[in-house]
Amino acid sequence: MTSLRRQRMTTGGVFLGLAAVCFLSVLAAEPSDRRVRLTVATLVCFGFGLTYLVRALRTSAQLSYQAPMDALPPAERLQRLKKVALVGVPALLALAVWTDWSLYRLYRGQVGEVRVWAPVALMDDLLGPWLTAVAVPALSILVAVSLRAQWVRAKRDMEKHGAGPDGLPPPASQ
Repeated sequence: MTSLRRQRMTTGGVFLGLAAVCFLSVLAAEPSDRRVRLTVATLVCFGFGLTYLVRALRTSAQLSYQAPMDALPPAERLQRLKKVALVGVPALLALAVWTDWSLYRLYRGQVGEVRVWAPVALMDDLLGPWLTAVAVPALSILVAVSLRAQWVRAKRDMEKHGAGPDGLPPPASQ
């Protein structure tokens, strides 16, 4: 084991230990502004710890990681993106509408409590109802824009590699 790798593993372990201490402090703290700060400190320490550990465990061959979708041929990538878009975007929009409707009913006093995803509840506590109501659909729009950008890139790759509209390469001339 090289000294740099050992140093990164030690640093990662220290950060994970700090994350554990912060997490235990969050559990012991009373609900207040201090609890939010400790939660943020826990997440930051956990993120740094994982980053250092992943860097320490990587080998030079693994540094050139390529996402599974990017390794596919352009035609197959387009088919997969189409499937993801047809299922994912409507599902995210439906979940955004459902979440906003639940929060709307809560703030109108129609229901006493609602069950929402934990990050949505945290945003609601920290930012208030209006920013939460905008942020949830904005996530859906961000995903749709990201899928569109990947679709355009796959189309460009397909044209660059000489594939036809069906995604197959042109027949070899004899």
